[in-house]
Amino acid sequence: MKIKFWKQEGWRSFWLAFALTLLVMTPGLAAAWAAGALRQEPAAQSKSGIPIRLPDESHQITVLAVVAGEKPAFTLVRLDAVNQQFTISAIPAQSVVRAGTASQTLAECYAAAGPARAARLLAQTLDIPIDRYLAATPETWQAILEEAGPVRVGLNGALNEQQRKAAGLAGDAESWTVTGAHNFLASLEQMPTDKMLPQSIAAARAALWQGWARQKLDVLPRLVPAGLKKYSGRLLTDLTATESMVLEKTLEFLADSQPQPTGQVMPGTWNEAAQRYEFNQETVDWLHACLSSEAKGAASDSGKEP
Repeated sequence: MKIKFWKQEGWRSFWLAFALTLLVMTPGLAAAWAAGALRQEPAAQSKSGIPIRLPDESHQITVLAVVAGEKPAFTLVRLDAVNQQFTISAIPAQSVVRAGTASQTLAECYAAAGPARAARLLAQTLDIPIDRYLAATPETWQAILEEAGPVRVGLNGALNEQQRKAAGLAGDAESWTVTGAHNFLASLEQMPTDKMLPQSIAAARAALWQGWARQKLDVLPRLVPAGLKKYSGRLLTDLTATESMVLEKTLEFLADSQPQPTGQVMPGTWNEAAQRYEFNQETVDWLHACLSSEAKGAASDSGKEP
């Protein structure tokens, strides 16, 4: 009786050696296949039709935001998605700006010629770029941001104990609506300068704006562009429709990266005799660091959050 060939002694040795070879080579082949698949994955993603976009220079903008009224309020806002910066610089309305050899306050400049000239003279005085201006009444700002809801902000870093007591602040942190914050700041404006300095009011405004920037950053990409579009007829601005779309994308990048927005009153010196706020070298140095494309977090906090 013949033995089948695969059961013969020679063939047994062959199959045994073949099986051992497979056991040795299979893990290596599997690893090589997995590495190749991973190397091909980015190419597969690029062919999916969904490009991955990163922020560029178009997603960097400095805006002079103005709360219009009999006593206008000024805030310089720097959005920089490339360097993940969200900087808020409140500016006292009594700040001195220069037009040639003449000088006037920012509030006087705004009253005489509007936000465009105020932004231009402020940029010239401080030798900084201000890309756009945006002015709206308190009611319009409230309508744009009211949906964001209240925030909790402490003003210990903006107002000293005596000022907080005079302003009627009870605790370290308060809950603020947009309307409540505006009414509070307006009440500070009514106080004499010996009790409430203009830079203190600006510091309080920076702290409150910072509160919304920090605590509501996720909803700002939706609320701000939509509000600017909805209330465009009430605005004084040189932002175009295309730039509003870029602004929306810039806010989206910032919401994704979650930087810590910073807020501060713009440095300067209060001249009690002249009732003016004067910029100095500290102002220039701070702003240039703040607006530098290489700076990150140059501004300091003006308020304390719980």
